[in-house]
Amino acid sequence: MGHFFPSVRDTITSVINDWGLTSVNIRTAIVGYTEHAPFNGNFPKSNPVSIFPRSKRLEEANPEQAIAFVNRLTADGGGPKYGEAMIDGLDEGSNLTYRTGSSKLLFVLADDTPHGD
Repeated sequence: MGHFFPSVRDTITSVINDWGLTSVNIRTAIVGYTEHAPFNGNFPKSNPVSIFPRSKRLEEANPEQAIAFVNRLTADGGGPKYGEAMIDGLDEGSNLTYRTGSSKLLFVLADDTPHGD
């Protein structure tokens, strides 16, 4: 995904700018994941998932911080024989807290399905 990632980052930033910086009350969470160790790029070996906001409470999220988080994400390492941590990422995302009665929209961006030895 490395060579596509700048376009992915630009698209996410555009969506946040188009929706998150309007008068509509929208909160954004970002869950990034990579391969499981040892080929998990810049992520800690103990956790191939990175989440914004770290508290998992969306009321603490703001669009500018979400964009800064996305801009710090990288896509490197891995390969076809190393396990994607997609399920770990979805699990972290399921633990986010939302406002009562809010609508939820989830985009999953992946370069491959979960795989590995």
